[in-house]
Amino acid sequence: MKYIHFYATKDDFLEIFNIVDAKKSLRYVLAGHSETKNPPYHIHGKDIPDLGRATSESSISCDTFLVYDSLNVIELIQLKPDGGRQRFYVGQRVNPETVAITLGGLWKNGVLISGRIATISETDGAQSLMKLFYSAIQKSFVKIRAFYVGPDAYKLMRSGHRLTQAEQSPPEYDLKE
Repeated sequence: MKYIHFYATKDDFLEIFNIVDAKKSLRYVLAGHSETKNPPYHIHGKDIPDLGRATSESSISCDTFLVYDSLNVIELIQLKPDGGRQRFYVGQRVNPETVAITLGGLWKNGVLISGRIATISETDGAQSLMKLFYSAIQKSFVKIRAFYVGPDAYKLMRSGHRLTQAEQSPPEYDLKE
């Protein structure tokens, strides 16, 4: 399993993270550029700041977190200094036992941006995490075409909110039943 596309609100996320974090001790670290060798991480998915709020108008540019077993250590790629400052990169290539979760969430004007759980790795650890999230999502989300839709996200869709991958995308591409 390589990816799971979904629509979720904060309450939908809380349900998923309660299930996942109860079964396995995980860490959640913001992927991308870091100015420190030891980027901060969250012990529980529910502790991710602004959970349920999209950080961008497009799913592809929303914050992504690497999720990994708490027994593992995250490796970083050291980048060339920028203006004398050290820089590092947190990514899946050097952390094959991870999955990447792009949260999406509520944006503005009644728009719910899609999210995704994915991995580039075939390792047992990464595939185990994918199965763990997939199992939790299957418990309460409904599948509409290629997307899993959380209970609250489904209510939003039924009440006229846009479920889309990008706010600027034409409404005819929104997820509908």
